[in-house]
Amino acid sequence: MRLCAYEKIIYLASDSTPTVTPRMLGVTEGSSPTFLKALDLGGRDQREIASLLHEKNDKAAAEKFLVSNKKGDASRVYILTGGLLETRQRSAALLQKAFPSFQLVVIAPETEGRYTLLSAETELHRLALSSGGTITHVLLLAKGSTDIHMAWLAAHSGTATGAGTAATDVHKAERADPSKAKDCFHAFMATPANAKLAAAAEAGTCAVVFAGASVHAIGKQYAALGHYFRRLSKAELATSDVGTADFERHVGLEYLGGKLQVFLGATVHKSLPSELRSGTIPPMGTRRPQLEAELPAGTAI
Repeated sequence: MRLCAYEKIIYLASDSTPTVTPRMLGVTEGSSPTFLKALDLGGRDQREIASLLHEKNDKAAAEKFLVSNKKGDASRVYILTGGLLETRQRSAALLQKAFPSFQLVVIAPETEGRYTLLSAETELHRLALSSGGTITHVLLLAKGSTDIHMAWLAAHSGTATGAGTAATDVHKAERADPSKAKDCFHAFMATPANAKLAAAAEAGTCAVVFAGASVHAIGKQYAALGHYFRRLSKAELATSDVGTADFERHVGLEYLGGKLQVFLGATVHKSLPSELRSGTIPPMGTRRPQLEAELPAGTAI
């Protein structure tokens, strides 16, 4: 799958369809990880800015907080993430009104998930192929505090591409809402297009890889230390907090009686995947994965 750098995949606050390309935001093949990270304005930062603006009535402090996200970069462009598309656009509109000289744009959850999931494809495939046949399918669960991205691949047929084989769901419309991550997961596994994945899970040959906020929920001490996914024992998962890691414990310890093999990503936050630099998703097997990162967390204002 290849996506042109000039493809319109980003929304303005008032757009009903995307009208902005990565290149229009200054993203190039040479963009650094620091630059790409600074583009991302996640829900946690949005809430802090909203608090400064509306609760403390301190616009100067809000602007300082927003600018500090750039770490010295002259750009004042931000891509809002976290929550539903309409929630992101509502936040962008509010911030754009407060800071008219800045550029606040939005990426849809599905597009964010597509880039994030595909960026990990190489390492997920390697995980399956290096298992000696004990892993036939790999399911990636990349959860943020509001969104969850789900997709899978098979060791010998590669990434599942049919309708329903990948999903980006909002498990919390607002941060204070109870999580519906379990419901999202069960609905995904019950989708007919994912029957082979479900069969592998039942047979005990399916690996689930937790990434994003799940790494912190389970415990950073168990995280991978680089561009790979670390096997997590049931005993290690059982030490995680019952409240914080309720979803992860359910998937790894309770679902099908704990038949899933569990792996964990790393904690280094790289934010928006580096594929946005060129707008190109390379064929599977041509590059190292970028999904050792925590997903942008939180919801919009």
